[in-house]
Amino acid sequence: MKKYLGFGSLFVVFLIVSACGTVSVSSNPKQKISRDAKITVVAPTSDDQNITGQIEHLLLSHGFSVTSESVGRTQIEYRESEIRTEQTTSRSGSVGVVTRLPTELILRFSYNAYFDVFYWSFTRFNGTVVDLEDGKVIASVSFSGDKSVTAVLTDFTNQLGAMAQ
Repeated sequence: MKKYLGFGSLFVVFLIVSACGTVSVSSNPKQKISRDAKITVVAPTSDDQNITGQIEHLLLSHGFSVTSESVGRTQIEYRESEIRTEQTTSRSGSVGVVTRLPTELILRFSYNAYFDVFYWSFTRFNGTVVDLEDGKVIASVSFSGDKSVTAVLTDFTNQLGAMAQ
């Protein structure tokens, strides 16, 4: 019996310790997020845990208008610049890939995660919501610790939902 109590106590301590960390969302109180504004979640280069899909689902459940990144148009653009001095004129050009999205806000994020016996956990999650019209950061999220992916994303989207009008 004492073995079971000892194991049970150890298990409870493990659960408490493994769920440490606070999700902190900062924003400018003068800037509000409109639920009608189109928001696109942009994944890092690889998103093996489908964090993008989970965030999109949670944003939709809070009434946000979510636009998929897959509807963006990627095109190659050429930009030319000219520098003039009193004696010379110099021109240079650059070619780059540009993605155009039919959206007003973009949510970019990065994270570190690992598989913790039964579920994925974050050790770090950072993100920003940016207004594409003026480039201002509307909200910023920061988490470091050890908490399930679901708990961190739910907390984050709940806080964003509370900021929305």
